[in-house]
Amino acid sequence: MGWRMVGISLGGYGVHLAPCGTAKNRANRVSEVHQNGGAQIANKDGFGSSYKDLPRAILTLLKNPTYVIITVCGCLQSILIAGTAAFFAKYIENAFRMSVGDAAVLSGAVSVPAGAVGNILGGLLIYTFKWKTPTMLKYCSFAVFSVACLSCCFLLHCRDTQIAGFNVPYSDSSFNSVTSTNLTSSCNSHCPCQEAYYIPVCGREEVTYFSACQAGCTEVYSNCSCFPNSTDEAVDGRCPSPCSTRSAFLALSFFMVMFTFSIFTPMLVSTFRIVPESLRSFGLGLEYLFYRALGTIPGPNLYGAFIDATCLLWQETSCGDRGFCWMYNNRNMALTFLYISVVGNGLSALLFLVGSFTYKPMYVAECSTVSFQCPAVPAVSVQLSTDSDKDGNKKSKSHTNYPSYDGNLYENAKLNEDCTKL
Repeated sequence: MGWRMVGISLGGYGVHLAPCGTAKNRANRVSEVHQNGGAQIANKDGFGSSYKDLPRAILTLLKNPTYVIITVCGCLQSILIAGTAAFFAKYIENAFRMSVGDAAVLSGAVSVPAGAVGNILGGLLIYTFKWKTPTMLKYCSFAVFSVACLSCCFLLHCRDTQIAGFNVPYSDSSFNSVTSTNLTSSCNSHCPCQEAYYIPVCGREEVTYFSACQAGCTEVYSNCSCFPNSTDEAVDGRCPSPCSTRSAFLALSFFMVMFTFSIFTPMLVSTFRIVPESLRSFGLGLEYLFYRALGTIPGPNLYGAFIDATCLLWQETSCGDRGFCWMYNNRNMALTFLYISVVGNGLSALLFLVGSFTYKPMYVAECSTVSFQCPAVPAVSVQLSTDSDKDGNKKSKSHTNYPSYDGNLYENAKLNEDCTKL
């Protein structure tokens, strides 16, 4: 029902929101299609009317170097966005010792507003400063380079969680360090503890235990024989982080997301401008096909493979197989996010910059005969400027001629004085 109402509402609009204004804009519009963008082929009569033109249309788009560069950069950004979106909450959870729910809330609280601000910012900059295609590509290069620099915020993490028997010894141990993982000690040897599920508890000495059983607790969270003071009660969850870098990390992450999303409007507008009008819809669809196939789909898998390499403590199932990762090395995980972001955004910045210099527009005015019924409005006078030569004779100066809008069907074959040069 909702879609029907939307369809009915959209059906109330005309083909042009402002017919006469649309014709004037088209008259002054200058084509920014790339010189090798295939405009001569795409503008032929009947091109695109048969499926046989599909290979030729694809080849025409692939011969447009600026279009290819934008597509490659879009694929790189799709990998980064999809991978970061999938594991950003997990990074916050492990880097700042937070619960899964709190980490997910913080991740959304940063990403959603920053993405919205970035999209609005990209469109506002184009509208305000009337950017041409090279300027938009240079801004994209600046934005992704800024993201690469801001990626240093991943280094603002807390130290790894101290888990008894894993990276710190039990209180009754005679050793000062742990050489191998052993969650069993003399203080909990009387407890038949399982290691299939990680249910951490925190002791007063700021050491996390794999579970209350590994802490030697005979009751739920009390009488824990592995605590230095067995009368102390355990607290559910990992021990809280003493570091105070979370606020700075979230603030820098906001700007990272904002700059990332601010490039998509310039990329979209650039694609529309550098591709012939008859190929715009197809070119945009082909572009997003590459984004999904080479970016959004493999992105989380790529990130997951690198992040799994930073795991310190894996779940061991009853069948002896490896299950979930219970704890990651915070430093290695931070470096993984940092390296991927710097490489991906750095390469994108370089490609955008190359695209801005290799782009060569045709700059030919679009000429066509425009016919439509204009609404009844007062006639607009046409001013013809004159100039005098050295003998004092007046000579007319040619310029764009916009006819009066008198409510009748009008045709304007001469839309721009540049058309006389064709």
